[in-house]
Amino acid sequence: DQERANRRKLGGGSQPTFAPDGRTLAFVPNDGGLATISVDGGNRRILLTDETGSVNRPRWSSDGKRIAFMRQDRRGRWHVWTIRPDGGAPRQLTTGARPEADPAWSADGKLIAFARQAQNGLWHLFVVPRGGGPLRRITELGTSDSHPSFTPDGKSIVFVRQQGSRFSLVQQSLAGGGRELRTAPLRDAAEPAVSPTGDQLAFVARR
Repeated sequence: DQERANRRKLGGGSQPTFAPDGRTLAFVPNDGGLATISVDGGNRRILLTDETGSVNRPRWSSDGKRIAFMRQDRRGRWHVWTIRPDGGAPRQLTTGARPEADPAWSADGKLIAFARQAQNGLWHLFVVPRGGGPLRRITELGTSDSHPSFTPDGKSIVFVRQQGSRFSLVQQSLAGGGRELRTAPLRDAAEPAVSPTGDQLAFVARR
C-alpha cells in the first residue's frame, strides 16, 4: 500500500529526532553513542560511541547548531551535554552527584531545561545556558517535577508534577508562579509538548 511504499529504512537505532530543517535525524544507534543521518539514508555520521558513556534523549536546538543529550558517567549518573551536529568535542553543561533527565531547549535556543533528582528522591526543574554556566532552579515545592517543555515565547515551562499518586500538568513562568492546567484526572503523565503556536498541548497519560 501507499504507506508501506513511503517507508524508508535508515538503519538500526532508537530515539530519532528531526533537525529543524527536517533533512537530518539525530538518533542513538543500536550499539550506543550518538549519530546523525540524512532522511534519504546518506551522510551517516557517528558523533559519539558508547565507549565514552551511554547516551539518550538527543534534542536539537532551534537553530540546528547544537544537539543536547543526556550522557552517563562512569558512576552511572546522567548529565546534560551538547555537541555540534558536524562533530567536534562534546560540551558538558552540568555536573554533580545527582542524576538528571529530560533535556528541553527553549525556542530561542538560549536555555536548556532539565530535571534533577534530589536526595529525597523528588525531581526538580532547572535551566542552564546553552554554553554552560550557573544553573537556575525553577521549581521549589515538595513535589516531583519532570518532563519540561518550553512555551514558544520562552517565558514559561509546561511540565509534569507528581504529588503522591496524583499527576498533573503545570505551566510555570521562569520568573516564578505557576498554574495547574485543567485536564481530566491522570494516573500518570509524561512527555508534554507545547505546539509551535502555543495554543495546544500534547502529552502521554493513562486515565
